[in-house]
Amino acid sequence: PVCCGSGASGAGATGSNSLSVFQGALCSRLICQCGKVSYRREAFMDLSVEIEVPISSVEMALQNYFACERNIPNFVCNKADGGCGKHSCVSKQLLLGTAPVVLVVHLKLFGAAGKIMKHVVFGATLDLDAGVTLDLAAVSGPVGSSRSLVYSLYAVIVHIGTSRSSGHYVCYVRTSGGSWHIFDDRRVAAPRPPREVTWGDVAAAEAYMLFYHQVDGPIARTHPRLSLIHI
Repeated sequence: PVCCGSGASGAGATGSNSLSVFQGALCSRLICQCGKVSYRREAFMDLSVEIEVPISSVEMALQNYFACERNIPNFVCNKADGGCGKHSCVSKQLLLGTAPVVLVVHLKLFGAAGKIMKHVVFGATLDLDAGVTLDLAAVSGPVGSSRSLVYSLYAVIVHIGTSRSSGHYVCYVRTSGGSWHIFDDRRVAAPRPPREVTWGDVAAAEAYMLFYHQVDGPIARTHPRLSLIHI
């Protein structure tokens, strides 16, 4: 498939720094009962994942996000494109086509019933090869034998409150020296630096958004090294 290959719509064509850092690409793969497989390219800036029971960790949330959905009804298989031309059930799965330099994982805390008050486990590193399907044939650029996509956590946004219409946001950020600091406009006033915290404090937080920087991997795009903040 070529749905996730480079093209005019890709980050390189826009020249936008934000796109070149945050944008990745997914491939939506549909498989008809007749065996016809079709692909559609989808750019993304973040992955918005469900965290309801039984999901307890970021890894579980991503596995659920990339899981195959089966027996989706009322799909018309395109006969002009070699399909059967019938209404049928299909299987649908999202595949990771292009990994972003910075991966943003949005935990869906807010639903129709209000905020989900829970702690979702996350670590200092995230390996996308664990539970994420890579569509290697659709990835632009060289692909090595290793399929490891390891990311390092460098920022965590936390919502403090009980509803989306109220509350307070704080952010934990890892510095270039490896220490963690909390940015909280209720407690930090210039020129004092943000308060240093331990990794235990960060890991115990009820995260809303997680920011990971790609450490290494065969499908990482060539990109200038991103500098973490200096305090």
